[in-house]
Amino acid sequence: MQNFFVDDRCLITPLQREEGVRLFGEVVGAHQVPLATAVAECAQRAQEITVDLTAVDYLSNSALATLVGLARTLRPPQALVIVSQPALRLDLRLQERGWDGLDTLYLRCT
Repeated sequence: MQNFFVDDRCLITPLQREEGVRLFGEVVGAHQVPLATAVAECAQRAQEITVDLTAVDYLSNSALATLVGLARTLRPPQALVIVSQPALRLDLRLQERGWDGLDTLYLRCT
């Protein structure tokens, strides 16, 4: 990702030490396109794409669905690694929707 995305609710920046992006603030449906674009750019260059959500206060279901959709486009050994804080409850949210069994999506809580 060459650039970053920012609006009044969300900031998306490239990671410095690994291929991926870090998000800040509240990620809602309006951020689906910039999120998908940023992750897709990273997927062209790496086997493991990290999406760091540790500074995200809110992640909408539509934004989560975007990440799952992106993971579904990957083929092993490529994978999307979501790093999250427990407060977002992504493990439960993924499980409730049947999205927890993807072999190209990993969740790491900090």
